Amino acid sequence: KLEVQYALRSYGISVANALTPGEGVLSRAAMDHYIQKQRTKEREFERQYQELRKHGSKLIPYVQPNDVMMKHSGRYWSGNIRLMKIVDTYREQYRTAKGRLEKTMIAIEIVQRIQLDGAK
Repeated sequence: KLEVQYALRSYGISVANALTPGEGVLSRAAMDHYIQKQRTKEREFERQYQELRKHGSKLIPYVQPNDVMMKHSGRYWSGNIRLMKIVDTYREQYRTAKGRLEKTMIAIEIVQRIQLDGAK
């Protein structure tokens, strides 16, 4: 029961109002309310995104599978796995590089390889 309550809360659904008393099932009214709230959020996000695009923003609205997620839990993300494979191919070259400039150039080359496939 705790896992269900946690999952509902993580999606912004009030546990007190969501479950039908005595049955432990999600009430139709609670689900309709949640869906309406999510649609409103999505419309607002789209409006803000379009507004930013008018002014030349490079906001990324959705993460794609090849994108690199720079966070601890992203290590299993397909884009991060791909990045680590690319880094492994440069590991020895980086280790033997002479000086900071050469190492920076290797890092730039890695970033360019990621970007060539349209990843961010």
